[in-house]
Amino acid sequence: VEQVSIFMARALAGVGRNQEAKTEFEAAASRFASFAVHAEYAIWALTSGDSTTAARLQTEMDQSMKRWNKAARELNRPVVQRWNAAKEMAKNSA
Repeated sequence: VEQVSIFMARALAGVGRNQEAKTEFEAAASRFASFAVHAEYAIWALTSGDSTTAARLQTEMDQSMKRWNKAARELNRPVVQRWNAAKEMAKNSA
């Protein structure tokens, strides 16, 4: 169900329905509060120009990552790499 919410939010964003995408991301973050949801929401926020939301989510993600063991780091590596790439793109376009 968590992945469905993420896919729905990303699909809405993909067709330019950004307010609905934000609402879906917020609902997913509230419902699941997982690192994956926060990371996907942060990526969307950053690429949508919502740097305030991205910064808030970054703080939450940093707190989660501090508690990770090796398995958690490996499991979340792909989304962390996407987040880092999004930050780099935002930095280069600023």
